[in-house]
Amino acid sequence: MVKGNSSNYVTEKLCFLMEFLLSQTDFHKQETAMNELFTALDAILKLHGSATDHEFGETGMLISSRGAASCLTGTARTLCYWHSLLVAIEKLQTDRHEPLRMLYPGSGPFATLILPLLLGKVTGRIEIHLIEINNQSLASLANFLNLIQRPNVKCHIHHCDILEFDSTALFDLMISEVMLSSLQTEGQVAITYHLSQFLAPHAILIPEAINVDLCWSDVTKEFSFVDSHRKPGRGLSLKQLSPFRKTLTPLIRLDKNVRQRYKREGEYLLLQRVEFKKKWPDTGAVICTTNIQFIDDIRLDEYQNGLTSPIVMADPGCVSGVPLEIKFRMLKMPGYKFVPIDAKSD
Repeated sequence: MVKGNSSNYVTEKLCFLMEFLLSQTDFHKQETAMNELFTALDAILKLHGSATDHEFGETGMLISSRGAASCLTGTARTLCYWHSLLVAIEKLQTDRHEPLRMLYPGSGPFATLILPLLLGKVTGRIEIHLIEINNQSLASLANFLNLIQRPNVKCHIHHCDILEFDSTALFDLMISEVMLSSLQTEGQVAITYHLSQFLAPHAILIPEAINVDLCWSDVTKEFSFVDSHRKPGRGLSLKQLSPFRKTLTPLIRLDKNVRQRYKREGEYLLLQRVEFKKKWPDTGAVICTTNIQFIDDIRLDEYQNGLTSPIVMADPGCVSGVPLEIKFRMLKMPGYKFVPIDAKSD
């Protein structure tokens, strides 16, 4: 519990929990501390509403203010972002004299993924541009930033739809908050596609790359293996999973070069054309797998978190031998579309 109204006490408590989380390696202790951090922040900002009260907008699912806040408790994911952020800033601030310019779309009420910056973990000058459209999140964010002001960190809040954000200046660093496996239903593809045009050539995007593949898997054997071998907070390597699956084709690679890699056609990105000629066993299923490379050797392995757990898909035609064009719909209900090449798309 947060005692009294002392901003110094509040800041000290938050800093203590953050430092503990960054230095701790025991996952159960990390989870306990992350939940305590969430409780402390929630007590300060007094968020209302339900964590599951979501809406759908132009880029897909728009989670509620409390839902955005609760993303903090995805411990493995949050810590990957925090450690990656500190590594990226150390790289970018080497021999740097001007402030580092950072972009954080969809920051939510706590600016969860940049807490190490807001709580004084970095000493260099940083100019942070936060984009948020939810009114409750905006009010909480403004109160929080006022409470934990840092002389070296200057924050600018932009109240707008992310896809309407514009800038004449380029950014050195961008945080892209991924929330759902295989990039379906959420708006990170559209958001990254739009905002990557504002990144400087040397800029770092966190995560550096999200790779989604289409695989065939003997899911009964794979899921049984996962249940017996996965440890809390740890994932499984591709080598461990290889006996149960076969990669059919890469679907998408989301990184800062997404605008150059894929051609856009209306609301779709054209990913590739492919034909699968081999018939796979009837006992398996087609799955989407997700691997997230944050920076250097920091990553989320498969099954380490809900983000990297595979999704079983309805057969998109990969066993029928029909040539397919694979697209990604960026707006409204984001997701993959498999179109027979001789058929008309919607």
